[in-house]
Amino acid sequence: MDIIGAKLMEFEKFLKSRKLVQEDKIKYYSNWVDKYLHGIGYRTEAITRDSIVRFSNSMLQDKRYVDWQVRQAENAVRIYVTNFLNLNLRPQVPAKEDGKEVQLELSWVDAILRMRESLRLRHYSYRTEQTYVEWIERVKKYLGKGNVFSITDDDVRNYLTNLAVKMRVSASTQNQAFNSILFLFRYVLNREMGEMRDNVRAKRPFRLPVVFSVAEVAKIISHLEGTAALMVKLLYGCGLRLNECMRLRVNSIDLERGLLHIRAAKGDKDRMVPMPGIFSHKGTEAL
Repeated sequence: MDIIGAKLMEFEKFLKSRKLVQEDKIKYYSNWVDKYLHGIGYRTEAITRDSIVRFSNSMLQDKRYVDWQVRQAENAVRIYVTNFLNLNLRPQVPAKEDGKEVQLELSWVDAILRMRESLRLRHYSYRTEQTYVEWIERVKKYLGKGNVFSITDDDVRNYLTNLAVKMRVSASTQNQAFNSILFLFRYVLNREMGEMRDNVRAKRPFRLPVVFSVAEVAKIISHLEGTAALMVKLLYGCGLRLNECMRLRVNSIDLERGLLHIRAAKGDKDRMVPMPGIFSHKGTEAL
């Protein structure tokens, strides 16, 4: 057995002895770590926050992997690096010397990785994590600054104004950008953002929602068949979000009580929703 194989076997034993993951998941964790190590040429000195971020981003962009697989892979690498190898890759934060704050360097790579960690500690949804990180990437491109600690309130104000005036984004989009930057300030830079009243706010137009009639919905469903038809019926009849429907598993369906168990929905919350009687037979067929 080669050195890498022996190291991974040692990692698997470590996971089992510490009971960090379920036993049936240990092999998957080992495979994810092997994939990460392969990407850096199996060089211990190449294990950096930068390489971990690149690994995570490559998986996010690879359509073969779904959200839970990306999360599992990131968790596997994190455990391998911090728990198994006992490496400390956390970025530094501003310290104080003689009562004055010392300006430290914080790269965007470190800031984004730390932001991901903070979002997960607070149980934000994976979609929110992706959205926040994408906004911070846009801020990085707009500002062109290498040190995240050097971002000022004026920088933020100018960026938000630029979104409204030049990019002509909607109010909800501008608010999304603002919330992303606010999270960066509070939980990564450990400071509060200043007053943002002076920036131009995108106007929030009033729109009446478009609601299909029952006949229109029935007409749409009539053009579908098989799994697609069942999914649309569940979305409409049970009020599910698309991701919630796609994540349904056999054990999510309680045919006896006519309920669907929605796991890790928005806000990482579970809920039970009633399932119309018409789905009982269809659900059994789908199984």
